[in-house]
Amino acid sequence: MFTIQGKSKGRQRRLAILPPVLFAAVAFSVTTAVGQQPIIYFSTEESFVATSGPHAGQVISHGDLLSSAGQVVATNAYLIRNFGPMPPPPDFGLDGVHLRASKETLFSIEERFWDESLATWVSHGDLLSDNGSIVQTNHQLLRNFGPMPTPDDYGLDAIYEPSNREVEFSIEQTFWDESLSIYVGHGDLLSDTGVIVKTNPQLLQNFNPMPSPETPDYGLDALHRPTPDDIWFSIEQTFWDELLGTWVSHGDLLSDSGTIVKTNAELLAGFFGGADNVTRDYGLDAVWVVPEPATMTLLAIGGLVTLIRRRR
Repeated sequence: MFTIQGKSKGRQRRLAILPPVLFAAVAFSVTTAVGQQPIIYFSTEESFVATSGPHAGQVISHGDLLSSAGQVVATNAYLIRNFGPMPPPPDFGLDGVHLRASKETLFSIEERFWDESLATWVSHGDLLSDNGSIVQTNHQLLRNFGPMPTPDDYGLDAIYEPSNREVEFSIEQTFWDESLSIYVGHGDLLSDTGVIVKTNPQLLQNFNPMPSPETPDYGLDALHRPTPDDIWFSIEQTFWDELLGTWVSHGDLLSDSGTIVKTNAELLAGFFGGADNVTRDYGLDAVWVVPEPATMTLLAIGGLVTLIRRRR
């Protein structure tokens, strides 16, 4: 660290200058923490043509992982690059996503395929890794439940890994559970430990959907936990919220606190030159919120303190 001295109105100032590398980190984290919205990775239910940004004029697939900054983070082909699908169709869709700290990407797909390398079927209900492996089959995810009847696959929509010992997820098909003696809904948040973390009505208890169905289940498509106590998610069925006075769409990112975190138009604004230019709802299948660098935030606080002028 070194200092620059100067005078202002008869008083001497001393400004502490941080080394270039540290200063860059400070500048970045101040911008991230104070001046910017969090970056959200997501996928849509429908493909679309971007009209603005770096992908203007390109078809953006419902199987691609996108960024709220208006960029394609990973194509569907890239996500499955280490698998050996036969025959190789253009797109398998992207239903759920979770990014591990190791940079490994966990995900689920919409269409199953035969994998030549693994010599097995890769199902739309399996939890996959972009390293080319099946992390858990659909049967393994549900091993602590007692689904009846027992088809090959109940699907896999939302996924989140709160620890390396647990996976939270949702299914596509409701079933009767012999062990719990209740129906497990396609809108319930489940754990592979065999418990229902939250039912669909519990996820939506701070919303006021109208009309309210007799057996309310609006589905559960996307899932993320920005904090252990806060659940961000998307639904499958749009409803009118009496309290918010607006439609809550199947493409909106919601919080279980009863708020809309981002509308579908806001998520897609970077691909269309603004939210006002998004004229329809493309759905929301997968979501991941990029974490802010906590270490850099601490550096920023220290940097701001250091950069305050000193008077003599």
